[in-house]
Amino acid sequence: MEGKNAVTLFSEKGQTYHWDEFIDEVLEEKFQLLYGFFSFSSETAERGKAFLYNILELFREADDRINLARLAYLLARLEPSKKKGDEKAEEYRRLYQEFKEKLYHWQRNEKDRRQFITAIYIYAYLNRESHKEES
Repeated sequence: MEGKNAVTLFSEKGQTYHWDEFIDEVLEEKFQLLYGFFSFSSETAERGKAFLYNILELFREADDRINLARLAYLLARLEPSKKKGDEKAEEYRRLYQEFKEKLYHWQRNEKDRRQFITAIYIYAYLNRESHKEES
């Protein structure tokens, strides 16, 4: 990378970032959105694992136009019910709306898509279960 001062993560093409981009756009923007959304409740955390891997696949194959419709379907399945007066439900709806809008935008932009894929990898590695305890 020109000017060095960069970090390369994982082995997939396009996972090299200048430090500022990595910190500001991958960690503070995309990773924080993932973390905030999936750590909101135990329900979102449980659905998050399979859901994230499905989204990852759709982001990797974004050139296939049908994947935008598939993304819309996956996100619609997470849409919260409309319970009035429940503060936690209202907060979840707000988080969901932000999450949904940003994913639509990021899926259509190559740079954002690449950064979001990296954020998913980081989130998945940080939240995977250890099998060492079972041994």
